[in-house]
Amino acid sequence: MVFNKTWRFFLLKNLEPIRLQAIYHALALSISNTPKINALILSTTNKSSISCGYHQNYYEEVDLEYCRKNKIELVRRTTGGGLVLLEQGQVFYNVILNGFGFPSPFKNLYSISLKGPNQFLRNLNLNSEIYFNEIQINNRKISGNGAISIENTGVMAGNILLDFNYEKFCKALNVPSDNFRKLTNDELEKNITTLNKELDRIITVDETIEGLKTAFETTFKTKFREDELKDFEIEILEEVEMDYKEETWNFRKKDEKNKLRHFIKIKKDACIVHYAPYKADFLISNEIIDRIKISDQLKDIEHLKGKNIYKIKDSLPKFAQLQDKLIKYYELANI
Repeated sequence: MVFNKTWRFFLLKNLEPIRLQAIYHALALSISNTPKINALILSTTNKSSISCGYHQNYYEEVDLEYCRKNKIELVRRTTGGGLVLLEQGQVFYNVILNGFGFPSPFKNLYSISLKGPNQFLRNLNLNSEIYFNEIQINNRKISGNGAISIENTGVMAGNILLDFNYEKFCKALNVPSDNFRKLTNDELEKNITTLNKELDRIITVDETIEGLKTAFETTFKTKFREDELKDFEIEILEEVEMDYKEETWNFRKKDEKNKLRHFIKIKKDACIVHYAPYKADFLISNEIIDRIKISDQLKDIEHLKGKNIYKIKDSLPKFAQLQDKLIKYYELANI
């Protein structure tokens, strides 16, 4: 279903943030009617941007004033997933597979498409593993990925971090408390890694691109020749970009302007949850409360550290409502 098709390969450097998101949308629309063709895009960007998932609310997720002052562009993407900071120290890949549109499950798309990036990391002698829609090295996330069905195609969008500005990302977040921001920054530094950290050297963008291309060739059993967009595809791309530039693309009428952020995903099975009634922030890892930051001195809350969120009310029934909230947001973070 994958190996017997013709591949189109695109290498696109220094893309504007809007084009970085629009390109795979447009190309998927183009090749959807040519079922024997798949496509791979490797790209970089020329500016900092924050991209939210299709179902997210920018008002809830982002400090809009900070982004404006620091010239961080905002671009909603068609794929799902959480908030991401996209910068020059990253290489992006988009895999477009014909025949993987709805109702084909995304887990099939991820399992096939992530073999390339994972092979690239292993070629660097790194201990990488695929966990559904992300890749980790020694339990630290280095690649996050989202997916979307566009007509007959399944599209996966992801990246490899060469470097990452943890402080910048955390300052750009709309957070319910200072403790939440500090906890997020601490946990991102612990749980999100980069190639420069893992290799203990500076790896170049060009080396990363070439390594990814070679790895994708291995896993897809093909040889890529660089392609260019056809005239009609450029027209499709420009139309998609026009849609993305509409104010209502980023800021939809249904989005609540004053909605409070309740949680943020750190990696698979790890998230931070804010519980406003107690002014408390909880780090949850693999269903266990690992850390608690408390604004008010409520000693009983400290006893929750080390507890399984599904069993809190068994021993502490007065925290039944808290348990329900922690479970709700932990499960939302791991959809």
